[in-house]
Amino acid sequence: MRLLLEAVGAGADPDAVQLADVEVHRALARATGNRVYVLLTNTLFNAYLPMRSHLAHPFQDARQACTRLEPVVAAVENGDCTAAHEAAQASLTATEQLMLDGMGGH
Repeated sequence: MRLLLEAVGAGADPDAVQLADVEVHRALARATGNRVYVLLTNTLFNAYLPMRSHLAHPFQDARQACTRLEPVVAAVENGDCTAAHEAAQASLTATEQLMLDGMGGH
């Protein structure tokens, strides 16, 4: 998972950062061992990926995108479910707000 996170921070352009971010989330879903969650995650990304160019604002800065995800990966690596949940919520909320800002809405 750490290598996937590093790929987010090393993304050469917003598209590469965004695709690397998706792979981190897919790995997180697989790490749960919950096949239903994996299915839901993959279904969501199958709908999201064709539209991703409209939602690229959060991925303009690779380092910031990596920084948003790092606490989630760290908590999972440490086996801290509560911290992972809180970090995931914070990361998703921040990314959502950046997407809304990028679309000119709040």
